Amino acid sequence: MATKYFANGKLKVSVGVNYRYVPSYIPQGSVQVGYTLKWFMPSLTVMYGGYGGFNTGLGLGFNFGKGYRLLAETLLNEGWIVPKSASGIGVGVRFYKSFFRK
Repeated sequence: MATKYFANGKLKVSVGVNYRYVPSYIPQGSVQVGYTLKWFMPSLTVMYGGYGGFNTGLGLGFNFGKGYRLLAETLLNEGWIVPKSASGIGVGVRFYKSFFRK
């Protein structure tokens, strides 16, 4: 995953590729865009691959200061909308430290 910050660190764009050596798994590419509004950080993720599908996700993050952040994400199952090209559902929580410098 590679991340680039814009707008003095408020806009974050991450691009990544994930691969797991398991049957029927294809490389998964993803793009995540997030924006920081003081302590609140909404984000959107678009990905394709994995077990063969297209997914999007929404995230809600909180900035605790000094680079410490908590992010809760959900991957939406578009299988209800476009069942022939979408798959999967998931929820994740991440706590991390950002080392971005202004």
